[in-house]
Amino acid sequence: MINNKWANSLLGNARSFIRSWRLPRWEVSGKERFSDLPISLVYFGHDFGFRTISQKIFAPGYTAKRTGSAWLGAPGFPLTPTNQAGDIVAIEIDPVRWRARDTGSGFLLPLWSRTSILVEDACRQMQTSSSLKDDLRRIRKNNIVCETAGNSRDLRTFYERMYMPYIAARHGELSLPDSWETIVETERCGELIFAKGADGEPIGGIVVGRNAENMYARSLGLISHEKELLKTGVMSALYLACFERARSYGYDRVGFGLTGSFLNDGLLRFKKKWGLQLVDECKQGIWLQFNNATPAVGSFLTNNPFIYRQDDKIHGATFVEGSELMDDESLRKLHSYYYLPGMESLHICPIKSDARQSPIPPALAGQLVWGTNRRLFAKAT
Repeated sequence: MINNKWANSLLGNARSFIRSWRLPRWEVSGKERFSDLPISLVYFGHDFGFRTISQKIFAPGYTAKRTGSAWLGAPGFPLTPTNQAGDIVAIEIDPVRWRARDTGSGFLLPLWSRTSILVEDACRQMQTSSSLKDDLRRIRKNNIVCETAGNSRDLRTFYERMYMPYIAARHGELSLPDSWETIVETERCGELIFAKGADGEPIGGIVVGRNAENMYARSLGLISHEKELLKTGVMSALYLACFERARSYGYDRVGFGLTGSFLNDGLLRFKKKWGLQLVDECKQGIWLQFNNATPAVGSFLTNNPFIYRQDDKIHGATFVEGSELMDDESLRKLHSYYYLPGMESLHICPIKSDARQSPIPPALAGQLVWGTNRRLFAKAT
């Protein structure tokens, strides 16, 4: 007689295996989000990745059509950009299979990148970052204090009135909230921290866990996603509470979960001002390839710098359209804004083939690199 638990596990593994090899195919068309110019995408992959990339490329009102499925490993199906019709081709793939199929064109974007912040770096940033200094002033002005919650009812209140509504408002159809069971399990080995306003009522909270190696923030929620609440400094108050507790428990860093691959993402920018570090842990990625050097594709690239993976290292890519040389001050600002600890290098990629190479200031050599060995466009226009 077959053990049901073993059989269900085997069936689940088989489904996961098939899911990773059999990819739905989508054809998407609409107007590029920043230029309002027509642009098209062919996407091979599942719903979450498809929506993530589509929302980065297209303005609202785009049309998407499911056009069947394809096997990633099928003969005659190399999924190279030259045999697909879209301006952009995107393929969900893990790093191992990507290396076996890499044509030298396009970029492998991690679907998620893990992040952490050293307590020492956070303390340093509070002394040097003008944005964090403003946040600390707001915290004092609004009399925000952080306290450990006292009972299980507090955790249920946090989950139902803060966490779930906040995640839904912030991420919409892309939200992937932690389950109630996951939050309970995390809180058991850690704590729920409430941020309270001047009236003593909770306005935000964060669940943190602890293990032998580090402390990690699992779930953050606010009573509202309105800008007025965010302007009070409540998120920075919760982050500050995490660092204070990490130090009191003897931890040197706090894990802050996962982030997407686009460097202009608001939450990534917020973490960066605290001293965010990327951790190289890419289990699944999106192979993003560009067929045509159209103005719409150029607009997408210049407005969406991203993280990509090559040679088992994390890199960043920013894109410039002009042919003129960039001065040292412009290069320093670009490095300051987009370079993240954990990156091997940040690449400045010219869209025009005749762009002149700007000399990199010696102090930034290695961290800031002109150009990339990736082929930017797969087809001539």
